[in-house]
Amino acid sequence: MTDQTAATQGYYRHIGPPKNMKDGLCNFVQMIINAADAGNASEAMYLAVDLLDDLRNGTYDGAMGISAASAKSNLERQMEKDRAEATETARQEYIKGVQHGMEHKRREILLALGLEA
Repeated sequence: MTDQTAATQGYYRHIGPPKNMKDGLCNFVQMIINAADAGNASEAMYLAVDLLDDLRNGTYDGAMGISAASAKSNLERQMEKDRAEATETARQEYIKGVQHGMEHKRREILLALGLEA
């Protein structure tokens, strides 16, 4: 266990699959506590806001204690995929620009040499 405050050390526990809605809610709260104790304040805030939003909208279900982490990892994977696609598109555009510039320069040289009209 990491260096935790005495106030929260007793609450640290492994998160398992929820048996009912109450267990799911406990899991969600435990995820927030674990993230805060690990020093990851942004993760803890993300989870807390997500939980409060779900409760306020009435969309909370018992599986959320586990599925919140899954949804976040899915989002991160999608963002990584989008970033890779954007990088590849930018690379392709750069290559096109270089090729166009080289073709333009070749044409200028041929015109200067009088080999092309």
